[in-house]
Amino acid sequence: IGGSVPFYFVQLYSNLEAILIGEPLWSTAAIAQTTEAVYDGQRLLQGKTYWWLVIGTDQRDWREANAFTVSAVRRVVIVGE
Repeated sequence: IGGSVPFYFVQLYSNLEAILIGEPLWSTAAIAQTTEAVYDGQRLLQGKTYWWLVIGTDQRDWREANAFTVSAVRRVVIVGE
């Protein structure tokens, strides 16, 4: 993400409506300069479709950030456990 938004969150949603109301199934902690993500949510179900996006911010709490970027929403289907 770089530059003005060094931290990012990965959020996973059970459906598109959940994105609109801001209720992620799970979200990582803010990550800076690492590819490690801590999964702290429910078990993902094999064969189920989920939706994910990435929010990049200039500080750890994206609700308080002065600058942020949001990725395109991506669809992912869990193929294995």
